[in-house]
Amino acid sequence: MKKNGFTTEMKLELFTMGRNSIIMRVENIGDIFNTNGVVDYETVNIKSLAYDLFILMNGVDTIFQSEITELSLSGNCDYE
Repeated sequence: MKKNGFTTEMKLELFTMGRNSIIMRVENIGDIFNTNGVVDYETVNIKSLAYDLFILMNGVDTIFQSEITELSLSGNCDYE
């Protein structure tokens, strides 16, 4: 998880949405009290994280194909 950009102040949740479809929620659970008042921005490589999770569940002998769409906070429509 560290190689994809995760820190100890992040949380990952996975929800199944049907066959071959999941919602991946990455949440920042840190606040200014965890960082001595400094605002800290982190970047997570979602494509690499999705690949690593796929390989973990399916093995290295399978072909990885994905379509990543950023959703609104409620998860019911595209972020765009």
